[in-house]
Amino acid sequence: MTFSRLPSFLVCSVLFLAVFAAVALAGAEPTPRERIENLLKAGDAKEALALVDAWRTSPPEGLGAGELRLLEGRVLLAAGRAAEAASVLERVAEELEEPPSPLAIEANGWLGRARWKTADWGGAQAAWRNGADVRLALKKQELRKAGRPVYFTNRIDLDGLEDEMSAVLAKTAEEEGAGDGRLRASLLRLNQTADFAGMRSLAAQAAAGLLAAGRDGEAAALCLRALSAGEDRCFQRKARLPENQRQLDLVAVPLSAGECKPLMLALGRAVRKAHPDAELDEAGAAALSAAYCQALAPSWSAAGGAATALEALALGQNSAFWRGVLILEAVLAHFREGSHESGLAILRGQLPSELSLRAAYLRGLLLTGQGRFREAIPELEQTGRHAGRQGDAVLSSKALLLLSDADEAAGEPLRASAARQLLLAVSPVLAHRREALCAIRRVAALQDTPWHTGDGDVVSPLPDDRSTHGDWPMRVGRRFHLLAAQQGRTDTVAYAMDFAMRCRFRTTDPREKSRLWLGRANSPDPAALWNPYRRCRTTANRDDYGEQYPIGEGPDLVMECDVPAGRHILSLYSVNDHNYHESSRSYTVLVQEEGRLLASVPLRWFGGGVYKRFAVDGPRRLTVRICRNASINVLLCGVFLDARGGLFTSDELGRLKAMFPEDPSAAYAPPVENAVRLARKQELSAQEEAVRLRGVGTALARLLEADALVRAGRPAAMPACLDAAVGLLSKGDPRRAEQVLRLLAELEYWSIGGESELWEGPHRHPLTRLWGAWVECRRTLVKSGGLARGDHQREVFGLLQSPDWRIPAAARLAMWQDCKGWRKEDLSAWAYHAVSRQFHRERNVKERDRAVARALETLKAHPDDRLLIRILDDRLQW
Repeated sequence: MTFSRLPSFLVCSVLFLAVFAAVALAGAEPTPRERIENLLKAGDAKEALALVDAWRTSPPEGLGAGELRLLEGRVLLAAGRAAEAASVLERVAEELEEPPSPLAIEANGWLGRARWKTADWGGAQAAWRNGADVRLALKKQELRKAGRPVYFTNRIDLDGLEDEMSAVLAKTAEEEGAGDGRLRASLLRLNQTADFAGMRSLAAQAAAGLLAAGRDGEAAALCLRALSAGEDRCFQRKARLPENQRQLDLVAVPLSAGECKPLMLALGRAVRKAHPDAELDEAGAAALSAAYCQALAPSWSAAGGAATALEALALGQNSAFWRGVLILEAVLAHFREGSHESGLAILRGQLPSELSLRAAYLRGLLLTGQGRFREAIPELEQTGRHAGRQGDAVLSSKALLLLSDADEAAGEPLRASAARQLLLAVSPVLAHRREALCAIRRVAALQDTPWHTGDGDVVSPLPDDRSTHGDWPMRVGRRFHLLAAQQGRTDTVAYAMDFAMRCRFRTTDPREKSRLWLGRANSPDPAALWNPYRRCRTTANRDDYGEQYPIGEGPDLVMECDVPAGRHILSLYSVNDHNYHESSRSYTVLVQEEGRLLASVPLRWFGGGVYKRFAVDGPRRLTVRICRNASINVLLCGVFLDARGGLFTSDELGRLKAMFPEDPSAAYAPPVENAVRLARKQELSAQEEAVRLRGVGTALARLLEADALVRAGRPAAMPACLDAAVGLLSKGDPRRAEQVLRLLAELEYWSIGGESELWEGPHRHPLTRLWGAWVECRRTLVKSGGLARGDHQREVFGLLQSPDWRIPAAARLAMWQDCKGWRKEDLSAWAYHAVSRQFHRERNVKERDRAVARALETLKAHPDDRLLIRILDDRLQW
């Protein structure tokens, strides 16, 4: 239908209504709020104030008393009467406190601005925080009405307040221009969150402002904090969820020279009075920044090596101050790499006084990692009480957090609560405050539980293992291993001989069983546990379903385990998975028996994976509770059981040292006593012994160092020592080398884990190297005339057919090569049959089937019914 076909009166009516509506809209009376807003935009605060005064006696329709006072406060603030505005806005905010409303958010926002103008910095922050709390409460109400899971309200509790406060402080700094208020707002923002995107660039700007104001000490403290590469790492850079990605970026993205250079320039200026040679020019800062970031780079890979690189860089510095700064970063790298003793060793040197509190914090950090909680307490107390006064509130807060952990682990719950109360009183870091509140409630709930003394005879915490990552085969779990949820619906469990350890999982909520979570069946993350069945890494874990419970309300993951008879090391492996990385993840691991608390240890900074280790004697039934604290949930990836001891038995050690009567390192004598109470002390002394032996350049020293490293709980470093010893032996007497290598290849240590030791893992088994070197050594003896060829061939052919699983298939093939010229071809079928059985033990199906095919091919020319039956029987079983 067109207009031409409409009745004329209807067309006129439509046009009239349209014109009337347009006129009405154009001439609509502005609302009271709009009138005030227009006056304030025009800069006419006087007229706006007169209008508000008139409205007190005759309020316009639709303008409530609260909104009227809010407008009055805004007008007073615009008129430069900030103190009066604050008084008015404070009354408005109090009246609108309950129930939460958008007007309360606005009132607190303007109240914060008014207090900021009156230099009431604390009051301004409190008002802004109140406004943020109201905004977050309204968001959570909307989520609940929409029926969204608790996870989404938890995200608000974890990130919301920091985000809201960061935004308002950033806006305040922008509005302040280049004045002192801008600097103050930036410092408040830097101190409320330990790390965030853009923290280093903001720190460099703030440091420049502090230097301009003559506050050199605060500038130096801020630069030192921003230059630090942190305590945690992740080895992958892609998270699955956006909320996790920004947190992952803080621990997975390497520092750049561009962001470090302005910090180094400012730091050099800040300390130039005490250290004139520390000030850098543009070229010097650029060179040092590039070298620093290059030395740090290995710490973003599982192999590590940053500590050594940073130490070397430190030694090349002419300035004692910069040498000290780099040494402290090397110490932090030692912590990340799990070499606590090496970090403590380099801290014993002289450092500039400006670095003393940071050095004390790092000593406390390393001692905590070693389980030496009582020794860590004075170091952390010193930093916690004084770092804030010297301008580093974040360092002070972290020290108080670790201090409370150490007090609790040492069996001092009252001291732990006191440290947390002090943290609440002085710390500006919102995440630390949230965690302290949760911990206070958790400890209070345990007040009726018999508390440990920190030095019990049943369970003793051992140093953390941060170097093994997911490469557990042949390093941990040699008696028992449980890989959580590796099969999706079930755990993967295996054990050697009679070391079965029954593990039962639950949570502290009777209604909630523990959950199994399979992330990626084939993961590139070195922190993910190796799956020997799939021959790949798998991200999987048990969890407490905590993401569906409010923050700080558990339910916590509980494992009950029946530890078998013997002297063991119980290890619990957790990873802050890069797929769902949370910066706020930190747990407390409680070990109990029959309601008695035997140990409580903290677990922090485990993006690269950490094994929490305990010495324990069985048989006994333990209950392990991993407390969620203020984390999103609890993750447990694996449970492992190992023997306490070294690479050699006492008899093997005696035989080995007898082969080197001239070597002074034979004085090495590990302690025989291995009681639970002394386990940690013996591990630490073994670590010191390993460091001492490292300075001796003999084959025996390398072998004894390998033994000391195993006793020190660092088996990952043992194969490198064996390789070095084999290299040194090959240059010496071949007869002695042959005897030593045979002893090493038949150690009782290799038998502990059973055939599972030879699963194809992420690294080569030491037996492959040892047997290969033994065969080469025998060949050298044959060539030199020191060994008859026939004697050699007879012995290796016997070993070739041996059922001993400790002789790898690669070594058996090398032995057969030496026998071919002596044994007739009709025996090759037996040789390939033996090799195929070994390949089967090593889970190498492809090479196993190839060896079987060669055996069957040989049987065609030289039939042997006995062997054929064995081969067919094997294939049926496989």
